[in-house]
Amino acid sequence: LFSRSEPVTSYDIFVSHSWSSNGLRKYVSLLWHKMGFHAFVCGACASMVPLLFQSKFYEFPGPLVKDSSSIKPYRLSWVEQITGQLVLFLVLFYGARLRRSCVCFLDACCVHQVDERMKMQGIRHLPSFVRASDELVVMWDSIYFTRGWCVYELALALSGPFGRVSRR
Repeated sequence: LFSRSEPVTSYDIFVSHSWSSNGLRKYVSLLWHKMGFHAFVCGACASMVPLLFQSKFYEFPGPLVKDSSSIKPYRLSWVEQITGQLVLFLVLFYGARLRRSCVCFLDACCVHQVDERMKMQGIRHLPSFVRASDELVVMWDSIYFTRGWCVYELALALSGPFGRVSRR
């Protein structure tokens, strides 16, 4: 992974995580962190399109619902839900490709894991990497605070005038 990294002067986010936690869960958490709000808004707006279409032109099939707050019963169609959820997931998983790329420090990629000399050099510069980051994203799990490196990274971020610390 180190060979796929490239030198930069600053990072958008520094990812602090335990190596033993689930990688897919970390990936989805980062996606939600960067694109979640946009995905939610786009999904909500997209679900309104079939709702408005249904109110003006054609009523989609679905169960008839009457609640105490409405004057007349209305049909609850699955089309609004499916449309909103589909757009939410599309924006969540593919929307990041349309935005400016996020420069991220992930230790498995940015610190050499095989060459001991390069690994020690990366470890020695860890405070500089944290200081060069706008935000520290903590991938918290049940063992996060039992890992010395995780506590060290968090302490570095909290000890200086850095950007934000986010927990995912």
